[in-house]
Amino acid sequence: MSTFNVDFLGQLGISTLPLGLPPDPVPLLLRPHTVEVERGKLLKLWWVQAMGRGTRRQQVAREQRTAAFTAGLTAERRTLAVRASRRGPVPDDPAIRAAAVGVTEDRLEQSISQRSKNLAIFAVIGLLEV
Repeated sequence: MSTFNVDFLGQLGISTLPLGLPPDPVPLLLRPHTVEVERGKLLKLWWVQAMGRGTRRQQVAREQRTAAFTAGLTAERRTLAVRASRRGPVPDDPAIRAAAVGVTEDRLEQSISQRSKNLAIFAVIGLLEV
């Protein structure tokens, strides 16, 4: 049996002693590839936390801008305006329609302004996965 198979069995937690093979002299946690795996886990944990904070910050800012466009409307009319901005239909009430147009234009403006940043982030993620 080759050394690769012994290492592979040891990584799976299978003892090689019953097979008559010598134990692995290097503990699993001290192997270079294991250190790289742990470093990768820490990087992913940091990335998830950073993305979570950024997403929450964007959500709060979007809610504040939506509240500015729908100021002066009741809760029911505000819901109608936001719903109309997402998927229609066009409301008959001019106040609701104006609020829906404002929310839609704001979302379009935000989408256009974040396009290049989003492409760069996805490119970096793609390069890290290779």
